[in-house]
Amino acid sequence: MATGALFAETEQRLFTTAPEALQLAWSHRAGGLRPFDVVDLLGDLAATVRSYLAGASKDLQHAAIGYVLEAAAEGEISDSIPGSRKLADNALSILSGLLVGAWFNSLPWHGERKAVA
Repeated sequence: MATGALFAETEQRLFTTAPEALQLAWSHRAGGLRPFDVVDLLGDLAATVRSYLAGASKDLQHAAIGYVLEAAAEGEISDSIPGSRKLADNALSILSGLLVGAWFNSLPWHGERKAVA
């Protein structure tokens, strides 16, 4: 499945519920999508984005690593970034999570209902 299609499918799944329904499912007072199901959906989406990035050109992968390191260095006084090796090793996963999180937070589903949750 193409990455864009998976984003659309995930959005459709999210539109089948609301924060109130998630709470009812969590407390076993109703069926349906549960909070951990939402986390699993977002995790699967991030894994797909990471796979896409891992298959991209080396230049794009290096750009992703540079972006993550630059973001981590924001506000650092010295040139040394604590944990820079680990950040570089996990840059594609970090960037994938940031992208999926930003996408999720921009959804109308989340924006309209987050005040209720």
